[in-house]
Amino acid sequence: MSDYDILSSEIVNDPLTVGYSGMTDQQRYDALTTTGSPYGRPAPERTSIEANVLFESIDRTEWTTAAPDAAFQTRLDRMLGLGNILVGPGSQGRTELLALFDNTNWPTTRSTLINYVQNQVQTRAQELGVRVTMGLLQTIRSNTGV
Repeated sequence: MSDYDILSSEIVNDPLTVGYSGMTDQQRYDALTTTGSPYGRPAPERTSIEANVLFESIDRTEWTTAAPDAAFQTRLDRMLGLGNILVGPGSQGRTELLALFDNTNWPTTRSTLINYVQNQVQTRAQELGVRVTMGLLQTIRSNTGV
């Protein structure tokens, strides 16, 4: 199905009772594309994390406080060297990351990593797998009268 067909069905049928029929095109756009909107929904858990995301998730304050030893740094370097780290449930990558960044010395880093992997919110457009544009929404309004 095309983006037009999927969005047209979404707006006309309104399966989540968003109230599209009473919205302007801008309100529809926001409802469909903003993760902070009330219509953002849980996304599937990520199955992997890029090494650069892992690196950016490390809290530098915790790094200084925890004063990682050479063994820790070797383990971290090995993880960063993978490029793409599998973090799906039961994966060795997930087990190693959570062991590496334990609750004691790395609470913020661990929390950030867990949130990145598990607690994602996706927009309604992402869930539907469509690209939303104002022009497309205007065409749908023009063609459906909704």
